[in-house]
Amino acid sequence: FFSSRRRHTRYGTVTGVQTCALPIYANQPLEVETKDISTATEYKQHLVLKVKGREPIPALFIRPLEPKTYPIVLLLHGYTSKKEDMIKQFGNDLLGAGFAILALDAPHHGERKGKDESPSLSLFPKITQQGILDYRCALDYLKTRRDVRNKEVSLVGYSMGGMMGTILTAVEPRVKSAVVCVNGDVVRTMLKTVPKEALNDMYPACNSLYAAKISPRPILFLNGKRDNIVPHAATM
Repeated sequence: FFSSRRRHTRYGTVTGVQTCALPIYANQPLEVETKDISTATEYKQHLVLKVKGREPIPALFIRPLEPKTYPIVLLLHGYTSKKEDMIKQFGNDLLGAGFAILALDAPHHGERKGKDESPSLSLFPKITQQGILDYRCALDYLKTRRDVRNKEVSLVGYSMGGMMGTILTAVEPRVKSAVVCVNGDVVRTMLKTVPKEALNDMYPACNSLYAAKISPRPILFLNGKRDNIVPHAATM
């Protein structure tokens, strides 16, 4: 499902503030709308990544004000959270340390959440699968930016974002290191209760099946001893 093979055969264009050629992801042109929302202390853009036939992907890109190239960290938020929460939790410290950051809203979260919608656990496998593909689109986009070092891409994932981050790091050689917090394979622990016809949808979200493919790149797993959401049996 998440083959590491790249499928870049044509080129699309970026619309908005920046204009440049973009590689195609999944044989579809990728367009990016950008809006400058910089502050006195940081260079900040609201982005919308668009692939034909798929839901637009809202994102925030932030870097220090000085116009130079920066190593970049992808931030993957948790279930029922949003990109702004992840930036508040981890992003500000990373900016202070000289990193650029990019955070997306997962499907059914943040700007992609419907009015009065609460993400359903039944959608969890599809949310994680689509979210991983979204970050692969984002990595394609980052290749067009002159203010990031595309050979120095790391990620920080929290809870659901850690599960997604494990798989993303495994299938994406462009991610060079990762830190995943309160992460585990809660999906695999549920497989015995899942109807057989649903297994094909569940296995692609089993991050423990991918973890071994990350080596020799470094990854740090951080878990709690008394976590009742990601229990010890689900950790890696």
